[in-house]
Amino acid sequence: SDGVDCPATAYVRPGINNGIVIAVASWKASGTISVVLDIDWKVVGFAPTEAVVSAAAIANYQPSATLTVSSAGTVTVSIAAAGGWLLDVSKRT
Repeated sequence: SDGVDCPATAYVRPGINNGIVIAVASWKASGTISVVLDIDWKVVGFAPTEAVVSAAAIANYQPSATLTVSSAGTVTVSIAAAGGWLLDVSKRT
């Protein structure tokens, strides 16, 4: 991520074109921040134009959401203070 107070960790699913899971969280004490995730699409195994970035609803953690991949291949996400997201990046079917 591009945020100092907002680390991100990615888990690359084994196999070809299986996508990744990204955990990203804010360590800020207050406010909402906007973070740009710069994804290495070569590692993911498919082009950003083929990607779907989504978050499943998790009670008391995150609502369901679908995020947009920019033309530059980045994903911007807003994160509340002390909050976070678990994002699924998969190939569009």
